Amino acid sequence: MAGKLDINIPQKSVAYLLVCLTGVLIFVLVGIIPMQRSLAARDDSIKKLRFRIEEQRNLLPIYALMEKDLQKKEAGTLPYPKASSLPRKQIGTISPLFKGIARKANMEVVSIAPELSSLGTGTAYMTVNAQLKGGFSQLRQFFIGLGAVAFVESIEEIHITPVLNSLEIDMKIRIIVA
Repeated sequence: MAGKLDINIPQKSVAYLLVCLTGVLIFVLVGIIPMQRSLAARDDSIKKLRFRIEEQRNLLPIYALMEKDLQKKEAGTLPYPKASSLPRKQIGTISPLFKGIARKANMEVVSIAPELSSLGTGTAYMTVNAQLKGGFSQLRQFFIGLGAVAFVESIEEIHITPVLNSLEIDMKIRIIVA
């Protein structure tokens, strides 16, 4: 009987052993595993936060330069002259004036033509048809230039058509004539 072991464990001890093992198993399943998952999720969020902090540290010099440049630039105010009228004798100066504004805005002038038929007796307004080519930033500069002209009342119509690398802009500008 050298190879046989005779183990005689009482049933009560086996029951206690099973109860204890079940308790340990429940403790592991309910306490340790969820906590381990929670810790893994926190580790991931910590890694992400560390990455963001490092990214912010790297971007700080660039931000400081941009902020410094922003402080150097003065906030420009848009021109808003007091409305006045253009004498009828000076109607011929409209086209060169608008062409100069378009040139300053780096826009190509296709045509600028005063619509003399809109200038009737008893009316104080005249329409100018303008056809230009350029981009949105140039159009913005053109509008700022128009805003500086005292006798420009409004833009009645504007049609923007994309053409290759630029925009074709047709507009009707209403001016005050005395």
